[in-house]
Amino acid sequence: ERRKRRQKKTFERPNPYAGLPSPKLDFSSGDDDKDNAPIHVPNPEAAAEKAKELLKAQRESVNMLTLVKDKIIDRFSDLEFRTELETNGFAVVDGFFGSHDDSHDDTEQTAAVLTQLQEEATVMLEDGGMEVDTANLGKGQYVVAIGGGEKQYATCPRMIEIVVSATKNIPEAFVKNESGDDTENPATLELNDAASMATLRTFDRKALKASLVLLQGSDDDSALDANETPLSLVAEDPSSDKRRLTVHYYIVPPTWNEACGGGFEFEGGRKVSAQNDRVVVFYSDKTNHKVIPWKGSEDSPELAIGNVIELHLIEKRQ
Repeated sequence: ERRKRRQKKTFERPNPYAGLPSPKLDFSSGDDDKDNAPIHVPNPEAAAEKAKELLKAQRESVNMLTLVKDKIIDRFSDLEFRTELETNGFAVVDGFFGSHDDSHDDTEQTAAVLTQLQEEATVMLEDGGMEVDTANLGKGQYVVAIGGGEKQYATCPRMIEIVVSATKNIPEAFVKNESGDDTENPATLELNDAASMATLRTFDRKALKASLVLLQGSDDDSALDANETPLSLVAEDPSSDKRRLTVHYYIVPPTWNEACGGGFEFEGGRKVSAQNDRVVVFYSDKTNHKVIPWKGSEDSPELAIGNVIELHLIEKRQ
């Protein structure tokens, strides 16, 4: 009975909070609606197109890296090539991407690669950070290191992929033997597959002629034919210079010929001229050579420019 009277008194008292506004507390997560809300893309068509372009670029990159790898393993591990290199100190691979081999059914891919390399070389000369080669002043030559990076890759992706794949796979090719009998195969090379030195060299005939006028008063380039430069090694001091194999890949017009210059002269007067899609390989520390002067030609505007990717493979760390 007393409990009932206390409860009655409690219910009859006025509520001290009756006049206060509702606190309107909400303990649900503020992200709930966001998680369930649809994602809004301002321009879905543009986003889809960008995704397609990215996938296309990735596919082209993988295709190029694989193509270079296959060509290197096929050509550089070939017994005839290796024997030529060991016997003469240099070896030549013509039509590296198949441009001189009609038996290949991938002529469209080959043509596309060679065309893109020519286009990249043009862009690199115009806007690729190339500088006058101070070691060959007055010879119309420009150089730039091929080191990769986002900016350079946007300008010359196929060139960078050649360097990357060659650095990785040439060492592998040089430890492969064509047969199981080591006595029938040339000695192997221990090369670093993670580091190399690469340069793009571009010759510009207009720059050469301007230099000749400045130096000798006329643009007559006949004096270049004398080429009295002595033979030398790439790595004169092998103890400090770890370059062991030099690889030059030429990117010149298809009509480029011996008279246009470029290439090498080796001991004994043996010459190898620059030629499109040609690879010249020689020992950096053992093969004496000199570069045949680049000249170009007035016969055609396209013969005014020649390019070469110069790659040096270094000795594997012990």
